[in-house]
Amino acid sequence: MKNNQTILINSNFLETRIAILENNILKEIYIEDIAKKSLVGNIYLGKVIRILPGLQCAFIDIGLEKKAFLHVDHLLENKYKLLNDKKLIENIIYNGQILKVQVLKDELNNKGVLVSTQIKINGKYIIFLPYMNNNKIFLKFSKKIKSKKIKNDLYNKFNKIIKNYLNNYLINGCFLFRSIAENITSEELYRDLKIIFHFFKNLNIYDEHKKPCLIFNQSNTLKDILIDIIEPNIQDIFIDNKKITYEFKNWAYEFMPHIYYKIQYYEKNDLFKIYNIDETMNISLSRKINLKSGGYIIIDQTEALIIIDVNTGSFIGNKDPEDTYLKVNLEAIKEIARLLRLRNLSGIILIDLIDMKKRDNKNVVLKELKDNIINDKAKVNILGFTALGLLEISRERKKNSYLSNLFEPCNICNKTGLIKTVETIFHEICRKIINSSYDINIKKLKILASKPIIDIFIEKNYISFISNHINKKIILEINSIYNKEQYNIINIF
Repeated sequence: MKNNQTILINSNFLETRIAILENNILKEIYIEDIAKKSLVGNIYLGKVIRILPGLQCAFIDIGLEKKAFLHVDHLLENKYKLLNDKKLIENIIYNGQILKVQVLKDELNNKGVLVSTQIKINGKYIIFLPYMNNNKIFLKFSKKIKSKKIKNDLYNKFNKIIKNYLNNYLINGCFLFRSIAENITSEELYRDLKIIFHFFKNLNIYDEHKKPCLIFNQSNTLKDILIDIIEPNIQDIFIDNKKITYEFKNWAYEFMPHIYYKIQYYEKNDLFKIYNIDETMNISLSRKINLKSGGYIIIDQTEALIIIDVNTGSFIGNKDPEDTYLKVNLEAIKEIARLLRLRNLSGIILIDLIDMKKRDNKNVVLKELKDNIINDKAKVNILGFTALGLLEISRERKKNSYLSNLFEPCNICNKTGLIKTVETIFHEICRKIINSSYDINIKKLKILASKPIIDIFIEKNYISFISNHINKKIILEINSIYNKEQYNIINIF
């Protein structure tokens, strides 16, 4: 069945949330806290402040409060070189030198960001590594692309596009084709190269600058969605922020014109509420997930692996137990494939399906799983059934699961359960405050909550910031009876 894709973007001054729906079913969600926005991928113009030969590292001023950290292994001159062939850092850079560096890791505790001069620009199908190979262009291919015919086809498409359309760009370096580039059309390759060349051109604008500054923001979540996630079958992109809609449409007009008219501004507030995204997320993040048939699945996550148990529950089925078990297992496996993406579960995953005797039925379940992981951007390996009858799979770890981002272990029950983090509850309250602000009759808002929640409003000085944005006074009050997850918002007219 064809998967029609819809993207919902809910954005305010504190966070951006992006939901991916396929055939109106929630499949993925992205949450970006503006205050905690990652800098990974950003490219800065930096100045070498201090070189430490004993540690083979240097501190770089990139315009942030803390100086960035550059290790000798992350210098372009040492890329792909063996240990004995690598140059010493003091023989490559010098104090006061201006460098272009890219962030590899965000700040941690008292340490600044980790940076590299081995810059890369990510497209959907290509990773571009500029400033390599003595000002020449050369192509490399993912190890998964093994066919010489496919490589030659990509090579010819690339050269034709460069010659006919992008010859006016002065560009050099390595173009690495990702594995998903195997079957791309010339049009898709052209769009990808045009985006990459545009970013590279912007990098070179800063060649004459001498002051540390941000020169390329590659950690833009919205553009990542456009580049990495949008598929040809995209139906609509709804955005509830007028400014972002305008910027988005302008960007799409130049680089993705085929989706320009699919980007729409959603004037009514609370876009996620209209599509029941928050309610669906709360259900999907539960330990127990009910199935429409009456069956259910249990998901337990440990440090070593994830265990998923499938049960018939109240589903009786017909007289043939094997047929009943197959129906529940097929429904469960489809839901499990969705939850792997939505919850971003990764690592080793064991699925305890309802025991089926017939090998053909097990093969049907395996095929159903394969069919439902096709659109998963993370690599999923189906390892088959173990000697104990458990279905074993593994899923690539790209980032933390949303369960770990939104919840934390509960100390009261000896960490066997989960409760929402302070930040999760804080954002819940803020969303409700913003929605209430549209009512012109409301003059003030009073927040009743536990001390940890009130503290986060005060400590981060968010209260005046939010109050100024919504143009309403906000009153905070600690309720000692409330637990951390309890709160109340009182509208004062």
